[in-house]
Amino acid sequence: MKAKEIKEMSTSAIEAEIADLKTELFQLRFDLATGQIVNNSRIREVRKTIARMKTIIHERENPNPEKKLSKKARNEKTLKEQKRTNFMNVQKNKEA
Repeated sequence: MKAKEIKEMSTSAIEAEIADLKTELFQLRFDLATGQIVNNSRIREVRKTIARMKTIIHERENPNPEKKLSKKARNEKTLKEQKRTNFMNVQKNKEA
């Protein structure tokens, strides 16, 4: 199922579909363990569809989340603050 199709569904319908897909996923895993599965790729499809649905539900609950900084950006920001603090400490020591 495509994200566009999921977005057109209501939240309660998505949650019901997630429950059905989880049941299907359980059955697929059971079939895999017993060696009865015909299509291994279906497990991956179901897992990804569940993830898409959960993502869309989360987006609806949190329509405008704060922008998160990447690890690199956080490190750069921290380094700038450390350099500024060190510079100010050096300036204070010079004045004293």
